[in-house]
This record gives sequence, C-alpha cells and structure tokens, in this order.
Amino acid sequence: MFQKPGADMPDIDRQLFKGKEPLSQEDWEKVSAADWSARSLAEVLEKNGWEKKAAATVAVRLKPDNSGPEAVKLALAGSWDGQVKIQAKRVFEGADEDTVLEIELRDMAVFRCAENAMASNYTPQEAVKYRYVQGEKELTDEEDRMQQGIGDFALRVVAGLSKACGAKYGVWLQVTVLIFHLSADNMADAETWPLADCLAWPGIKLAEGQVPVLPVAGKKAPLWGGRDWGAPIAPIIVPGAPWEAAPGPPAQKEILTACAQLLNSGGMPDACANAGTMMKKWERGSLSSRPAEKSWPAAMAAPAQQATKKGN
Repeated sequence: MFQKPGADMPDIDRQLFKGKEPLSQEDWEKVSAADWSARSLAEVLEKNGWEKKAAATVAVRLKPDNSGPEAVKLALAGSWDGQVKIQAKRVFEGADEDTVLEIELRDMAVFRCAENAMASNYTPQEAVKYRYVQGEKELTDEEDRMQQGIGDFALRVVAGLSKACGAKYGVWLQVTVLIFHLSADNMADAETWPLADCLAWPGIKLAEGQVPVLPVAGKKAPLWGGRDWGAPIAPIIVPGAPWEAAPGPPAQKEILTACAQLLNSGGMPDACANAGTMMKKWERGSLSSRPAEKSWPAAMAAPAQQATKKGN
C-alpha cells in the first residue's frame, strides 16, 4: 500500500548528506543481494525491517573486482493497497460509459526499470490481475470486450523525488502509474514509437502516490550501527565477485554518486486524462514532463579513508 509521510512536507536537509564515516566490507555485506532480481532485493529489504508495503530501493551492481559501481537501477517492491479503477472509455474510446476497468497492483515489482532509469519498462496486462465490469456484470467474454473496442493495455511507472523528502520523513518518491491503450510489445516498438522510452512520454494517469526509499541509513537508523556514510538511505549491493575474493570495500564516494545521479534523473510524467488527449500529444511528438519536486544533492564528500574488511 502507499504510505503517508505526513501532512508537513519539510525541505530536504543537506545535513543528511554530509556524513563521512567509512563503511567496511562487512557493512556492505549486510545490504548485499545475490543478484538484482525482485526476490533477491526483497530478501535484503525484509532483513532490514521492510513491512512489505509499497517501497523503492536503489540497486547497485559492482564491477567484477567489487571496487566500485558498474550499474545502478531503481527497483520497486511491495503492495499497493486496494483496487485501482478507471473508466474504460478513458483508455479505449469506443467503450461504453458504464464499463469500468479494475486493476489490482499487489506487487509493485512487476514494474521493472532499466539501468539508470526512473521509469519502468512497459508492463503487459498479464502481469497484473484485472477485470472489466459493466454495471454488476463482469465482461468475461472477449467478444463482448471487442465490440466495445477494448483491446490489450500496458502499464508504466514514472518516479521522481517527492516534496516529502526531509529529515523528518526520510527519502520518498512520487510515483505515477500510467496506462496505455496498446500492448506492451506495441509500446516497446522503437520503429513505431521512437520516443516511447523517454520518461516524458505521455500516458493516461491510472494512479499516483508516494513510496519510501529503503533501507533507511544514517545516525538514527539501526543499519550499520547508525554510522553516517553520507546519505539517509542505503543502496542494495550486488557484488561482481564473492566478497571473500575482493581486496576491500567498494569505493564509497562512487556509490554515493551513482545513487545521486539515478535519483536526480526522475521527474513527473505528462499524465493525460484520456486516450484522445494522449494520442494528440503523440502525434505532435509533444514531451512536457515536469521536474521532480525535490533535488537530491550530489555526493558531497568521500570518507577520508576506506575502512578495513571488518566492521561493527
């Protein structure tokens, strides 16, 4: 489910990013995943107190010698509370006025992001549980749906730093779920839609809300004994080699920079009311997303030295 950080939305506090305490290899092992599959990332989140509500995390894959980051990506996890409903006519213009599309988003991990992207790939309708309802009748017959011009749909998530970010509530993302009147394969066709992989590509707004970025780190967090490594969150690390084969902990400043660059690349999508408005923007090649509500400071300082292999 989406959580509420609170009514008061303080500005992000730059003091949260000034920590210089070095982390050991053993510290990084506490947030280490076997790979960056949804299951592996969820296991690390659970070990660090995640309650399976909708959340985001930054996953960093290390170089083959574990010396620093090789790739970074955003991952979503957890359950969106309740059912999302939208008038089918907003997606498929030929649908009857009283036909409603109901979608359950029980696992946000179905939205998979590419490397260095704050937007997911196009997610096929088969990845979620859905149904069409007209009055009290469920439209189970494909022919009935086809008569209303209802076809396949695709979903996509776009995220950016939320105005909720701050010392009081931590780091949050504003997440928008978009729906499209074409299949995921169709939307991913670069020849037909060469700009569709852009974060600003228009879609129909299905839902929006805020999710925390986890695990939490810093002076008040239990992770790493409260050591302040330079950010209020910790990334999940995917080693490039077994830790015992590594010469020492990865370059801390490089990991901070990778997290900052990813989180600063997000934004608010061009969320349209219906397919008609969306298609007009597609035809014009109109891209008009808004910047994220907050800016993540660049990695502000590297630790004076790397720690030894042993940590607290």
